[in-house]
Amino acid sequence: MRVCLFYTGPINGTSGGMEKVLSSLAQGLKKVGISVVVRTADLRDGCPFFEFSNGVEYKNVFSDKTILEKKLYKLKRELALVFSFDRVAKRKKRAEIDALYKASSMLKYMPKAIDCYISFSPESTFILDLCNVRVPILTMCHGRPVDYFGTDSYDIFEKRVLKSEKFLIPGFFEELSGYVDEDKIEVIPNSIDDVFFSHSDQKREKLIVNVGRFCEEKDQLMCVDAFSKIASKYPDWILELWGDFLNNEPYYNKVLNRIKEYSLEGRVLIKGTTRDIHSVYRRASLFLFPSRHEGFGLVVAEAMASELPVVARKSCSSVNRIVSDGVSGFLCADSDKDFSQRLEILLSDQALRERMGQKGKLLATEFSEERIMLRWKEMLTKVIGAQ
Repeated sequence: MRVCLFYTGPINGTSGGMEKVLSSLAQGLKKVGISVVVRTADLRDGCPFFEFSNGVEYKNVFSDKTILEKKLYKLKRELALVFSFDRVAKRKKRAEIDALYKASSMLKYMPKAIDCYISFSPESTFILDLCNVRVPILTMCHGRPVDYFGTDSYDIFEKRVLKSEKFLIPGFFEELSGYVDEDKIEVIPNSIDDVFFSHSDQKREKLIVNVGRFCEEKDQLMCVDAFSKIASKYPDWILELWGDFLNNEPYYNKVLNRIKEYSLEGRVLIKGTTRDIHSVYRRASLFLFPSRHEGFGLVVAEAMASELPVVARKSCSSVNRIVSDGVSGFLCADSDKDFSQRLEILLSDQALRERMGQKGKLLATEFSEERIMLRWKEMLTKVIGAQ
């Protein structure tokens, strides 16, 4: 069995959840005996932040484009939009131009003897159809369905996208069924790498950790606000914020200014990105995650596998299905007061932290790489065998 994963979003130097899922899926499928090819379409220079394991054939279809070629393409695109004065029409036109350009580049690097394509977005599926792919295409959705199927540009892709053999999603079955046939929906959660389940005798520090790219949606400001309310009472505790902050300087500055406002320099540390996040989890005692929306919440599942109790937002989609309130952590109302109260309960009770951490690890086994990849293999075998 030979499959191709196709992703048309940014990947070079980007450390987001989608990019990690792409790398993990390629690695996991290979482990269960599936030959994996990866194709991406990123105009930016550089290499993927999350590397692909040996034996995975990887190619960015824009990698051979010169700087001049890239600039000419962007110029042509902008010229084509000059006479589009309506914002919606302009977004649709840009999406169509981008898709056609990516398709022409993908044609040059179409892999041989592929049994099935796994697309990471409706745009990717549209492009594969433009490339006259005649084997099954599975379309993945990693966030809220409305963010994929409710956009201005979706009607450009719709006719081709609905021909997908299946639609894969880690949650949101009810929401997705409002856009596609229920019989085509397959719910498969993201998987957790085995390294997060490995035992460690490393001593836990008085450390609270948050992981996520810096943006309003991830709400690092809530982390700082909640911690500020109890910081003086727990002077030995530190809060570390991990994630890419370079791509959202305005929000990064907001967080930085809030830290200064509370005089918490040295207590709240902005750490940037890392490829070794499991080592961070091993040092920590608690995972704080006030994100507003998640497609799955992989970092939460990884933290639970690492025996960390989780304090998260009750209204956060998917995360509120992973974290068992009062068992593996706490789910909070949308207020820094509630977050700080739940934090204090855990900071003051080591036995409770350990008990919740152990329960969380047990719950996280549902998302172990072995279990999830066997589900993938079973599904792919059925899809390919039916052709």
